[in-house]
Amino acid sequence: DTGETTDSVYSFKKFELEADYPDADDVLDVDFENETNDNMEASYRDQSRGIDLSGDEAMEELDKIFSSFEFDENTADDEVLDAVIKAFSIPEDVTDIELEIEFHNGTEKEYRR
Repeated sequence: DTGETTDSVYSFKKFELEADYPDADDVLDVDFENETNDNMEASYRDQSRGIDLSGDEAMEELDKIFSSFEFDENTADDEVLDAVIKAFSIPEDVTDIELEIEFHNGTEKEYRR
C-alpha cells in the first residue's frame, strides 16, 4: 500500500445525493467528485444526524460508506437506491431522493425515488 488513491477504489468518480424529509428539504446532501487523483472534492451533510463535513473529514466518513457499495452502471436502479438508502441510514418516510452517479466508463445515471 503506497498510500496513493487510485481510480479503482470506487466504481464511480462522481456521486451526488440529495434527500428531502417530510419536515425539511435537503436534509441529506452528499457530494463527491474525483475527476483526477489529486483533485478530490467531498462534502457530507445530514441535518437529521448533525453531520456537516467537508474535505478530508467528509471523505473519511464517505469512504466507509462507498467502500461497501458493490453496484456498477449495470446494476438495477432499485438495487442501487436500496444500497444507498441503507448505507446512509435514510428513513423510510423520506419524501424525495435524487441520486446522480458518473461511473468510470463515462456513464452518467440518475436515480430517483
